[in-house]
Amino acid sequence: MGTSPTAFSTSATPVTLTDDDVTGALAEAAAFWAAQGPQYGAALTRLAGSVVVDVGDLVGGLVGYADGTVIRLDTAAAGRGWDPGNGGYDLVDVLVHELGHVLGLDHRQIDRLLGRQV
Repeated sequence: MGTSPTAFSTSATPVTLTDDDVTGALAEAAAFWAAQGPQYGAALTRLAGSVVVDVGDLVGGLVGYADGTVIRLDTAAAGRGWDPGNGGYDLVDVLVHELGHVLGLDHRQIDRLLGRQV
């Protein structure tokens, strides 16, 4: 990601997804996985510094996806925005989900550990 914020709108108010937002949310997502067990903490330690989050326009209604150690997020969260208070997606939840894929987990395993689908 660059240093300038990526601006977009939700249904009600403009929201800006900044590098700080992504960095903070990624730290929260990593903390979630570290708390799930030592195997995840060890894997995160091995991956330290190699996980990259890229924000851009994704096609096909995708909110995000992981490709190796690169997590790609849609600028406008597939048109819903990143403000869960306005019906958008929660950035931390999406990063927890995608970081689970970086850790090698499939949807079923991620959903089981999260206790819900994201």
